Amino acid sequence: MRLIAALALGATAQARESPTVEHRATIASLFSAADAATLAATLPPDRVIKFRVRIPPGGQRSGVLVFVRARRSGELPDGWEVALDRANLAWISADDFGNDKLSAQRVLVALMGLKLAAQIAPLDTQRQYIGGMSGGGRIASLVMARFPKLFAGALYVAGADFHPPDEPLQALVVARRYVFITGDRDFNRHEMKQVYDQYRSNGVTAALLIELPDFGHEYPQAQHLDQALAFLDAR
Repeated sequence: MRLIAALALGATAQARESPTVEHRATIASLFSAADAATLAATLPPDRVIKFRVRIPPGGQRSGVLVFVRARRSGELPDGWEVALDRANLAWISADDFGNDKLSAQRVLVALMGLKLAAQIAPLDTQRQYIGGMSGGGRIASLVMARFPKLFAGALYVAGADFHPPDEPLQALVVARRYVFITGDRDFNRHEMKQVYDQYRSNGVTAALLIELPDFGHEYPQAQHLDQALAFLDAR
């Protein structure tokens, strides 16, 4: 019994220490009725989506990192809140929209996250970024190819694809900033380098490839996130 009680207390303490807050939204609450009707083909307008949100302290207008996780949790990776706070960036990521969900649904939920973040706190619209890890990075790269007007740059961790943008969006896609993070133990390393080269060969000049030693298919530590965010913010 003592062991069970100790485990229960540990789980409660861990939940209290979460750096994020849960927010809920539906397509109907974020989009116009006409848009919600169109988007119903992808997700029901009244389906409640749960997001994990962190707004940096200080009360200043912040940027935002909309992040697509590969797994079901939208929680912040360990230690990332330190780097995000230093960069004055909010975090928002959906629960239950990992790699098991359809790509179109994950793209839509990422756009919902951006809209919801703007409802929760005033945002610096020049510092809106999309990011993702592994399969989430692949979705983030799809979002950038389709919606470059909404995001100033992207962070791809151990996963990305090159999606040729439609001609009217080409100039915007090329003008954005991109960071690719991989390492010598990441099984996606070769592909990440290939995608980085494709971005560069298609006219993107503001692209940074971070190759970390002894780094696998994982999240980078806060100091490496600092480097990535500093590059995205450079103007």
